[in-house]
Amino acid sequence: MSKPIPRKLLIHSATLSHVTGTDEYGVDTLTETTLRYVRFEPTKQTNLTVLGESRNDKYLMFYDCTNSAPSGQTFAQEDHIVYNGVTLTIRKVDEESDERGLHHYEVYLT
Repeated sequence: MSKPIPRKLLIHSATLSHVTGTDEYGVDTLTETTLRYVRFEPTKQTNLTVLGESRNDKYLMFYDCTNSAPSGQTFAQEDHIVYNGVTLTIRKVDEESDERGLHHYEVYLT
């Protein structure tokens, strides 16, 4: 049985913008949610391309299913998260489970 991520490590907050539909003019309608008690870690990803190495700075956000708020939050690709005034796009969401079920989300941002 895994313990939840300790709240003392979940020191960040952010705003999640989720697309809920489009209006009659084709403009996306958004629902904004404040995420509390999450953790952002900067990561460096190196990709090999035809032109050589390409380095992309990204963030990895941890959302604990016990200690993060609001509880029961889900994440989808292409949603946006505003952290420290920077708008990031969700590229990938990993659901990490233990023997009791869903433990935490690892959200990859670019």
